[in-house]
Amino acid sequence: MMKIKEIQMILLIEIGTNTTKVLIAEKSSNNIVIKQEKIYFSRLGEDFYATKNLSVVAMERNISIIDQIIEENKNFEVSKTIIISTQVMRSAKNSQVFIEEVKKRFGIDIIVLSPEEEALCAFRADEVFCPQRDENNVKNKIIIDIGGGSTEIVYKNEKGLLESKSFPIGSVFLKDKIGRDLYDFETIENFINLTFQEIKRIVNNSIKKEQNNINYSNIDKIIGVGGTFTTLVAIHKEIEKYDDTLIEGVSMSFIDVKNILQKLKKHRISERSINIKGLSTDRADVIAFGATILLFFLTEMRSLNFYTTCLGVRHGFLLNDSL
Repeated sequence: MMKIKEIQMILLIEIGTNTTKVLIAEKSSNNIVIKQEKIYFSRLGEDFYATKNLSVVAMERNISIIDQIIEENKNFEVSKTIIISTQVMRSAKNSQVFIEEVKKRFGIDIIVLSPEEEALCAFRADEVFCPQRDENNVKNKIIIDIGGGSTEIVYKNEKGLLESKSFPIGSVFLKDKIGRDLYDFETIENFINLTFQEIKRIVNNSIKKEQNNINYSNIDKIIGVGGTFTTLVAIHKEIEKYDDTLIEGVSMSFIDVKNILQKLKKHRISERSINIKGLSTDRADVIAFGATILLFFLTEMRSLNFYTTCLGVRHGFLLNDSL
């Protein structure tokens, strides 16, 4: 499958709307070994949705983080450094300014993935790194990747071909669009109803524009990708220090997510990470919005249960034969 002549040490940086995810991987002709992973809450999409531009402050912060990442990983003797990005770079009017500055500072061209490429990477990561998920007659699994700026849905159709759909709505986007926090609503039902209206409007517009609906019938398993899912599991299981071995493959339900919203509703943003085990300060303001995006799609799919994976776009991109 992979045709490269020698072992490479790859530093892969994935810049999203809310976070920058980093992995170091040793890649050979027949194997990939993940050496290290780390997440930075870089918030490139901070204040983006008001202007559709990346702010100078956010760009400078992310340049500094890239510099820090490269410096921190010098001991690995990296042979190739790759930077990929997703929705925030696809949609920002001034994204080229950031791309050119990164090229100037580090000599690296940012690879901006299309919605289809992003969805494919998420699906391939799960299929290759976790093939055991397809045991027990799991034929129709669907991947939901909720990011800060977009949500990708990907599955195999009845012919075994991958189909995907990207919706321009993520946890950061929805937070900025609603402009009010869960704490400010009388009940979580009021919050869910309002956010569902906004999500449905965007989803319907997207489907109508591209004339590409999704077949949600006969789904055997739903697998969630991204920080919304890993954070929900961490809260659900009260995991105070992130540990992917405690999160990978955990099953949760629609009711579990609503219970977490009830827990979040009791605290202001500034108090949440103190009072809720498993919730980091950096996700305290966006997790409720990511959770409602999940609830919306679970409702659309008529499913009550889902599984979470710590794998994601960056892992799937590693499988690219051209690396």
